[in-house]
Amino acid sequence: YGEWQQRRREDDHVRRREAYRAMLDELRDQQRITLCTTWRHLALLAADDPRFTALEVESERADLFGQYMRDMHAKWNRDEVSRRAAAAKRVRERIRADPTLVCTTKWQDVHERFTTDQHDPALNRSDALEEYERWMRELEAAECERCAAERKRVRREWRRMRDAFRGLLRELRERGVLRMNTRWADVQQRIADDPRYLQIEHSADYCGSTPAELFEDFVLALDDDYIRARRQMRDALERQRSRFIVTTATTLGEFAAALPEALRAALPSQ
Repeated sequence: YGEWQQRRREDDHVRRREAYRAMLDELRDQQRITLCTTWRHLALLAADDPRFTALEVESERADLFGQYMRDMHAKWNRDEVSRRAAAAKRVRERIRADPTLVCTTKWQDVHERFTTDQHDPALNRSDALEEYERWMRELEAAECERCAAERKRVRREWRRMRDAFRGLLRELRERGVLRMNTRWADVQQRIADDPRYLQIEHSADYCGSTPAELFEDFVLALDDDYIRARRQMRDALERQRSRFIVTTATTLGEFAAALPEALRAALPSQ
């Protein structure tokens, strides 16, 4: 019987605690309890409610109220996080959908589009600014990538133009028009209508070696090739001096026949 009485008292105490919490829920739903409500205020507010006095020990009532308020604050914080996240998502979608925004757009020029209450009363302005700055960084990164790709494309095009012009110079060399002592003015006159020359000479945005500079480089390369081939031929003839000596009567055919095959092939072009 004693154990039954103990369980009964405990069950009764649990019911009083539950009734006390139900009273707090009702007051909260009626907005008579807010996050700023104090224990003193509650004691005045619920003094006539039997559920308030059902718990005889005041310290227990105060402890339960304190726990209830902590739960309210925790729930408010969770709701606030969810509310801000939802509002931030909405403003993020609006920002990213705005076709007028570019990476150089200033926040002070457009903030009213995204932060006024008529758009989203739940929006925190600092969240809107954060989403805007994140989008600007993405736009800047995309613009940098686009500019880098464009610069790379343009440099490839300029390189192609220079290679095409070098090909033109090689053609002139093979036809015997361009030699080591040929002047640029003479070559320029011959290629004045060639598109491989015109695309560099008359390009408004071209940046790099001019046709005249490319010509000078080509002639210098011819000069280097000539000096190297001349040295090789002289060394080859020196090794065959016992069998062959160049005189004023030596013909080109005899001279070529005395050279090794590799140097013989280079002779007509030098």
